[in-house]
Amino acid sequence: ANYNLVPRGSDWKRPFIKVDKLENLPKPLDHKGRCELGLKPDVLYMLESVISYHYLNEYNLNCEFYDKLKELNKWSAPMAYGLLQILSESKQRVWDPLDEFSRIYDRLDMKIIQKRSVPSHCALLRKIIVTPTHIYIQPPSVETTNRVIRHYSDQSEGFIRVQFMDEGFNRVGG
Repeated sequence: ANYNLVPRGSDWKRPFIKVDKLENLPKPLDHKGRCELGLKPDVLYMLESVISYHYLNEYNLNCEFYDKLKELNKWSAPMAYGLLQILSESKQRVWDPLDEFSRIYDRLDMKIIQKRSVPSHCALLRKIIVTPTHIYIQPPSVETTNRVIRHYSDQSEGFIRVQFMDEGFNRVGG
């Protein structure tokens, strides 16, 4: 009473924390396992992107999540891609991906699927940033094309830019 604490009855017990050994935890799917899910390349790329930026953690992605993603992939790949893109654009860690998918869908409904307009001198390109300790897979972004990409414009989704940077995202070398 002197410290404004409320006494508890004798039935109150301390909560116990259960500690599992690492070898008893289910192994998450690695990149190879995710490739074998049969997702469309764009959807798989966006999934790898949100995982590389730690917006989704592999340990939070269970069979139920992958089943939902496969179902969306078959029903509407642009919907699956759009949901992952919204997760990426929010730049927030998501602890329950299925719940977040539901919230996004309830909020945006069919506005999730939006085609981006790309100027004629640009293309929607994929890019990977390699640092000494990590590889960041960036979502596709509009970038100025070069001669090679313009020549193979019908195959522009087959190109990827790789950029080497230090941990502060500054260019390496001269």
